[in-house]
Amino acid sequence: MVHKFCVSLIFIILLFVSCGPSIDYSIGTTVIEFDTSRSFKTPLVNETPTSVAFSPDGRKIIAGVYGQVYLWNIETGKTRSFATPLKTQRPTSVAFSPDGKKIIAGLYGEVYMWNLETGATLSFKTPIRNQAPTAVAFSPDGRKIIAALYGQVVMWDLDQNKILSFGTPYLKKRITSIAISPDGRKIIAGIYGEICMWDLDKLQSQ
Repeated sequence: MVHKFCVSLIFIILLFVSCGPSIDYSIGTTVIEFDTSRSFKTPLVNETPTSVAFSPDGRKIIAGVYGQVYLWNIETGKTRSFATPLKTQRPTSVAFSPDGKKIIAGLYGEVYMWNLETGATLSFKTPIRNQAPTAVAFSPDGRKIIAALYGQVVMWDLDQNKILSFGTPYLKKRITSIAISPDGRKIIAGIYGEICMWDLDKLQSQ
């Protein structure tokens, strides 16, 4: 009797799992099947993008891949390639400017910028040349660029051609993420058990 009950219970469980939706019961989250019709292939089949981003209007996607930043136009299907200075470089992070006219990428010892309209490029050298930024971002007005390095955030003021560095208590720890507030007045960074925040108005007035 017990044997029959166990067999029936196992059959019911298997039937429910195979016929029902894909669910991860450990966290109670429904898993949505991937729609392969919206896949955007990288130039090399066996590579994984290091970073991806949408354009502000949502019509384009960029990805950091081996030796370039690759751009897809979602609506037209057209692609563009923006080569890094060295073919062996792999962008660690990518971002669009707020107006969608420029893209930046974190590379070894620099943040590299491409103008999508003119093709012009600019290089912003990091204070420490032997490391690549773990994250890059534009300010909301597009006039500043920030990059995360070991133990510090570096900011370039494009109007004043000035560079500022914001140190953390952990000079040998990697900053994992950065962001600028919507009003452009504060910077935050995730590092080793905390989020550091800097008030740009206060710092620049000192």
